[in-house]
Amino acid sequence: MRRMMVRGLLLVLIGTILPLTVMSAAAQEAGTENKAETNAHNKVQELKVATTRKASDVYRVDYTIREVEGGKVLNSRKYMLMAEEDHPARTRVGNRISIQMAPSVSQYQDVGMNIDCRVREREDQLLLDTTVESSAVAAPEGSSVAISTGSPVFRRVNTTVTAAISLGKPTIVGSMDDVTSNHRYEIEVTVTQVK
Repeated sequence: MRRMMVRGLLLVLIGTILPLTVMSAAAQEAGTENKAETNAHNKVQELKVATTRKASDVYRVDYTIREVEGGKVLNSRKYMLMAEEDHPARTRVGNRISIQMAPSVSQYQDVGMNIDCRVREREDQLLLDTTVESSAVAAPEGSSVAISTGSPVFRRVNTTVTAAISLGKPTIVGSMDDVTSNHRYEIEVTVTQVK
């Protein structure tokens, strides 16, 4: 009788545990299928977003910086940058000069041209954010040659502007007078779309 009770108890346990095990395995398999369906759905959504996203335009930004006196151009320099829409672009051109501060003490100073720009489209209008900075050692009074010994004087021209630009048309975005001479500096920019 005792054996029959143990057998009956075993049959009850097996009858209870086996269906639970089968149900658990089926639930895991369904969860794996659901995960695969969710992953596939997410990938389709990512592809839709990627194809509807606008490709950024690329612009060529040409700068002409003129030094003018009495209507006559004394100096003209050209710089070109490639700028992706709404991303910064910059160029640095110049030298690092040594300045004798004392018999055995020198200090270095960067001189040259720094240009930063960003082209943006806003409401069917092209905007150019730009900073142009030029620095140089100024020639002493009565001399045409700049020197970098002793206490040199540095000439610096700097402007930061946001200007509306028409594609392909040269636009003067800045003009300033030199405070120590009759020179005038003009910054002209032409923006053309590349892509």
